[in-house]
Amino acid sequence: LLVVNFTIATSRYEDRPGRYRGYYTAVLDRVRSLPGVLAVGAAKDAPFRGNGERISFVPRGMVVAPTEEAPTAPMIHVSDGYFAALGVPIIGGREFLRADDTTRAPAFVVNQALATKYFPGRSAVGRALNLGDTPVEIIGVFTKPFSLTVRLFVAITAGHIVILALTTLTFLFRNWFVGIGTS
Repeated sequence: LLVVNFTIATSRYEDRPGRYRGYYTAVLDRVRSLPGVLAVGAAKDAPFRGNGERISFVPRGMVVAPTEEAPTAPMIHVSDGYFAALGVPIIGGREFLRADDTTRAPAFVVNQALATKYFPGRSAVGRALNLGDTPVEIIGVFTKPFSLTVRLFVAITAGHIVILALTTLTFLFRNWFVGIGTS
């Protein structure tokens, strides 16, 4: 698992709608074409680096009293291939497709906890959540396996340990060579 963080200036693409998204798509396609790459996906907020945006939603058919607040959940913008790249199983419906970007109305892939809470005893796939006046179809349900959490933690921790070890070796060898030069 390799996590890379990069940002482009949106101001460079303001005058040409779609080019900003096209740039990211081109980057993902180039990475997918590299030998040995099994899966590629992108997210606005990488795992362990943020929880996305908090959004209010109302499952279609649910009535929220004027004195109550609508349910909320974190929303993370992800690309096609994201769940496959992280090894997250889709247990109902499907993952996002590239065609979803341009040919479909907005869609969600939700976690199993949300699906179970708001659609008990039935499939959440094909149902809608209303974001204000905008209905958004649920196209998939994923489960967050414990093994994914452990794998991500180990990968991120290992990266920090390698950097720390290299930094430490740099200081050790620098002192060792200085010691040789002064004796």
